[in-house]
Amino acid sequence: MNLAEQFFYAWPWMGLGMAAIMLVLLFGTDLLRSNSGKRWLDPVWLAWCAMPAYLVHQFEEYALNMVDGSFLIIDQVFANAGSVMDLSNLPLAYFPLVNIALVWIGVPLSAWICRRNPVIGLAPYGFILVNGLMHCLGTLSGMMPLSLNPGFWTGTFLFLPLVALVIYATVRVKFMSGGALAVALVSGAIAHALLGAGYAASAVGGPAACLILGTFAGVSSILFAWLGCKLFKVRYESPVRK
Repeated sequence: MNLAEQFFYAWPWMGLGMAAIMLVLLFGTDLLRSNSGKRWLDPVWLAWCAMPAYLVHQFEEYALNMVDGSFLIIDQVFANAGSVMDLSNLPLAYFPLVNIALVWIGVPLSAWICRRNPVIGLAPYGFILVNGLMHCLGTLSGMMPLSLNPGFWTGTFLFLPLVALVIYATVRVKFMSGGALAVALVSGAIAHALLGAGYAASAVGGPAACLILGTFAGVSSILFAWLGCKLFKVRYESPVRK
């Protein structure tokens, strides 16, 4: 097994290690906070929470659901999406690439920007909301049996409560308007939709096209949220450490 193949199987475990470090920083220090109030009402703290939450979700989706040496979630993509489009040009590298672009780059970059703009900072929660609903409703509706729905537990019982907490914090603290929250969540939802477009891009433009689109999808909520702020002139406050 060469280095690339080793990384293909190791990245979810690497993410789990990063999640453990992030949780220590989030709950054991004040490094990832913008004020001295309650952590769960701090938009910057909530923005950083998205990273370990998604890293743990990825671990469940991939590392905890392997069948005969292959990731169940990848098999499901080829079985389901492959029934409606040609995925012969979809490289396996697409899956770690989009996940790493999103959680190792896009989410922490958004959280860093959150100190100035919570709309951008919390935009990944739109991605998280769509993902959680797909996992939850997929099984509850009977469309995806639990055994074929890797990511159901964290998607349902981690993602959805976190989104609810973000909504609660927005209403309670009013660091941004309801319109600003809508822009944030829709921006992340659009970014999630680009993942499906990446599958289609492989059929139209080949492996390179889907890899480029997938990488863009991982960080695109930042761009969409910025554009939404400009277009709709939503109200938000820049979190400042007190």
